[in-house]
Amino acid sequence: MDGKTCQYMKSRRGLRNKSISLDDHTPLITESRPTASSILQSVSSQLTTPKSGSGTMTTSIQPLTPLSETIAPSHRSFTNTASISDSSQMPTGIQCTSNKQTEFDINIGHYYAFFHAAHPWVLPRGRLNRLMVSHKDQIQELLAVMEFVGSTYAPEGQSQYLRQRAIGIIYRPDLRKDAFTVQALLLLAVGVHCCSNFQQARAILDRAISIALEIGMELRTFCSANGNGDAVLEESWRRTWWGLFTVDGSFEAIHRSHTFRTWHVQTDVDLPCEEYDYASEVRQSRRLLES
Repeated sequence: MDGKTCQYMKSRRGLRNKSISLDDHTPLITESRPTASSILQSVSSQLTTPKSGSGTMTTSIQPLTPLSETIAPSHRSFTNTASISDSSQMPTGIQCTSNKQTEFDINIGHYYAFFHAAHPWVLPRGRLNRLMVSHKDQIQELLAVMEFVGSTYAPEGQSQYLRQRAIGIIYRPDLRKDAFTVQALLLLAVGVHCCSNFQQARAILDRAISIALEIGMELRTFCSANGNGDAVLEESWRRTWWGLFTVDGSFEAIHRSHTFRTWHVQTDVDLPCEEYDYASEVRQSRRLLES
């Protein structure tokens, strides 16, 4: 019906004629196939031939946008929430000269976007911002470590300067012995370990555990005595102690170093609450007061 010539191969069932080779590869159906040039010519004619009653048809093909232009710098847009533009809220050595986000803002944003959910020991972002106003001198070391950890998620990679500054914390002779310092050392141990400096990470973690035991973080009463009546801050201290325990155990499991120090510590610290309660702050405060 389509004007095609069909040629059928003779059935080989019950073949007796030896003159017919079994290797004969005559196609079952032969037909004229379009060539590549004919296809291109057909497509070209469809693009340039005007349709009846519509006038001349013009075809506009937009050039491909370079990859660098299609990926807008929106990977940093999440740091717009609770951004810090006041230089009084910057850690020592970091100055903010405009309302635009600083490198500090971006790195802290990376910390909360990519690291905090898996290691939720530090205060939620909004509460930390308020702490930078009221107790900025007390958390300089913690902010320095958080900035270093956040920089490891930046497109250009970790900042060597921020890394060296954070590591320099453990060598300071006047290093404060409080829970914020324990948090800073705990985060630094994880960050350094992820950079494949295993021995140094173990040394930093041991320093964190020693300070934690010295100030009594393994005791339930520590949280209430050092929480300033803030249920969220008390929860942060609980999470810090159990963070020490889990990281200590993880290092032991990975390296089989037989140095699971916190395993032998007698503790009565309550287990952490639900993540949603901690992140929501208000619900967390209500929940702890009712319990």
